[in-house]
Amino acid sequence: MKKSNNLREQKRQNILLIAADLLKEYNYYDITLDLLADRLGTTKSNFYHYFDSKEQLYQEVFLLQIEDVVAELERKLIPLHGSDDDEALIEIVVDIITTRRRFNDLSALFNTTLTRNISDKFAIKCRAQLNAATLRTCKAIQTTLPSLTFFQVERFLIYFEALKNGLWAESSASEKYKEMAKDFLVFGVPDSFANQLHEGVTIVLRGIRAESKP
Repeated sequence: MKKSNNLREQKRQNILLIAADLLKEYNYYDITLDLLADRLGTTKSNFYHYFDSKEQLYQEVFLLQIEDVVAELERKLIPLHGSDDDEALIEIVVDIITTRRRFNDLSALFNTTLTRNISDKFAIKCRAQLNAATLRTCKAIQTTLPSLTFFQVERFLIYFEALKNGLWAESSASEKYKEMAKDFLVFGVPDSFANQLHEGVTIVLRGIRAESKP
């Protein structure tokens, strides 16, 4: 029985890897179960032995990427522990995020599209994993910026996530949409996603620090 369980888990991990790789070629909406089955060399019905839905599959892909992001952040912030260096922290955070297109794509879908067709039990599990990852991130940032309270760091992350998803939705929009949007721009074509995110995060952090001053 143990050997059988190990084999099943290996197959699940293989599906997760292939599902993640497909995001290099297609956006989430273009990835069908038929395409997944074709890449796996199996049938679509066999997919349901391991996952209840496409949404559940990509929820798990996203959570694996979350773990990777948090682990990299923790590792890169070690040299900055206790430094209270806002700019160095922002540089690291922005660099980690801007190099991960697949992560950003799924992050933008996490609370909407990816919540469809999943069980309440699985949704609770996902939320617990996400909360654990958020807690680790807060601890890593507070260790780097000890003058901030845990509550302030938590607020910073909430604002950062909203800002990131908004800017990502804009930067990853179709070229046709971007061309149309130019007509409404007052200051010309917007800067790159990385530069906009850096500027926005800097303003957010400055605002949080300003609120705590008498």
